[in-house]
This record gives sequence, C-alpha cells and structure tokens, in this order.
Amino acid sequence: MLAQTISLTDLYQPHEDGLAYFPSVATLSLGSYTIMHYYQYLHGESPSDSSSAGGGAIDTKPVLTIFLEPRSLVITRSQLYTHHLHGIDGITRDVIVPAQLGDDSNTSVEEYGTNITADRIANRHLVKREPFKMTVGEGGDLNRRKRISLTFRDVEKVFKPRFR
Repeated sequence: MLAQTISLTDLYQPHEDGLAYFPSVATLSLGSYTIMHYYQYLHGESPSDSSSAGGGAIDTKPVLTIFLEPRSLVITRSQLYTHHLHGIDGITRDVIVPAQLGDDSNTSVEEYGTNITADRIANRHLVKREPFKMTVGEGGDLNRRKRISLTFRDVEKVFKPRFR
C-alpha cells in the first residue's frame, strides 16, 4: 500500500504504474474529490512497444475521464491498465460545462481550472453525493481540496533480504 497526501496543485502527469504491479491497482481517494483521466499512446504505441517505459508519444485528449468522489475506490485492470496511462490535472478548480453547451475543449480557465463537458465524465450517472451529483449532471464549478490517496498494488515478486 502507498499512502500519499496530495495538495491542490499536485500534477500527476499521464503515467503507467508498470508491469511489476500487474494485473491491477486499486486506489482509495479520501478528502477531496478529483477527476482522473486515462490516456493512450499515439499511433498504437504501448509500454511494450517502447524501449523505455513511458517513452512513447501520448495523445493529450483523454480516452476516459472519471469523477472520483471522496471515499471512492477505483480499480484499474486489464487493457486500461496495460495499454493506457492515467493522470490528474494539477488544478484547484474544475468547471463542468453542461453537455448541450459544447464539446470538451479542455481550455484553460483563468489559470486555475479546466473546462470539461459533463458528457465526457464516464461515470457521471454513478455520482451520488451533493454538490457533486448536481454539478456533474448540470454543470458548475467545484473547488478541489487536499486529498489523500491510498494505492493498493499486488507485487508479484518481493525481495526478501537474508539476515544472519
């Protein structure tokens, strides 16, 4: 288990957790909500296609975006784990735009937020708590706070030192 305290502006650029943790990783998100994006490599590249992990060019438009409420658990596995990267924008505010007003342009909002169209949030119909449910469904602003992330990974091989 990895425990991390994440401040408002911590940026987790698109990255892979690596094959050492395959086949899955579970992350429990405490404190603030967050929005996690999953990305793909350009031209069908994947970690196994590149000579070094993370060496391929990344498509900057997310293939999947999910809203993580406080106390939510996300489990990443299978193709999403092995062929995609994940990341969290280092911003303090999210501006959710109602789907009928336009597409997801990811344009900057006063240097501290990002527009995202509600219909780009894949799990919007699963968001249960207010004010998140209304904002994700109808649009509006949400301010991020400090978040604690508990990440659980199954490590296949663990080095066990020999003590004499």
